[in-house]
Amino acid sequence: MIPILRIGLALLILSWVAVFVHESLHLMAAQLLGHDGRLHLATLGVATFQEDIPYSTGWHDAAIRLSGGIGTGALFLAFWWLTSRSRVMAEVDNGMPFLALGIGQLIYAPFEFWLYARTDYGALAGILIGLALAALWYGTLHGIGGYDGLHR
Repeated sequence: MIPILRIGLALLILSWVAVFVHESLHLMAAQLLGHDGRLHLATLGVATFQEDIPYSTGWHDAAIRLSGGIGTGALFLAFWWLTSRSRVMAEVDNGMPFLALGIGQLIYAPFEFWLYARTDYGALAGILIGLALAALWYGTLHGIGGYDGLHR
């Protein structure tokens, strides 16, 4: 399979995994802080519902809001770091999706934290910046004068 197709397919599959992990981390944070909640599985994703958390609960609300993006970002960056250290898996199409989604989740987290922010803009900004930085790191912008990436 062509490497760009493998990267695209991996991004598609890992995006669904990232959404599930992201929402699960919101739920786990809520439950650790003594609140009730549930996950709702839908056709194109997952949503977390916390019934008993008013938006004025201070640091509980902040911790729950930030847990999804920061936790998922850290997890995906850890997977990227592990795959980049493995001689078998240190290829662009194995590590790039983890790096792109990890960066994307970390960029998305502040958008989700602010109560009135448009999370769709945050998601778009996160994935575009994540993809751009991952492409720069791996040198997949090789059409620019033989540029071979930052990590070599």
